[in-house]
Amino acid sequence: MAYKDFPAEFWAQPEVIVRDEPLKLMYAELVARLKDEADDIPGFGVVETMMMERVALLYCHIRQKEALADRPGRTESTNSGFAHDRAYKETMALWFQMAGELRKVRGGMSADPAKVRAEVMGEVAERIRDVLQSMPDVESALVLQTKFAEAFRA
Repeated sequence: MAYKDFPAEFWAQPEVIVRDEPLKLMYAELVARLKDEADDIPGFGVVETMMMERVALLYCHIRQKEALADRPGRTESTNSGFAHDRAYKETMALWFQMAGELRKVRGGMSADPAKVRAEVMGEVAERIRDVLQSMPDVESALVLQTKFAEAFRA
């Protein structure tokens, strides 16, 4: 069951977000973009959608704290809006970890670099082959094909 199959109320924004209009808009936009990006990923379901929402929620929380740091009359001792620099660093580390895990799930960082390179090179080779086959001078096309093959092996 994909996230599209659940009723809209299931995906209602958390109360802390709903109270702050700019955060509400930011959260909605982030989640919408993440869901749009996930539409073409086979097997992307509820758990992955929950991961997206958590990453977006934590990001909004960090942004809210950072915005609070700029308000006049604040009493926090840090520039981040968090009570301590350590809390800010730990929250940022958690967000990076969560975002990294989401990327892995989505295939962004877990792809084998050699496999990705091979796929890209295969696409490039196809395009070059198409162009070479369309050339009227067969002899020149064969020379170019040989030179490309040598260059890609290097």
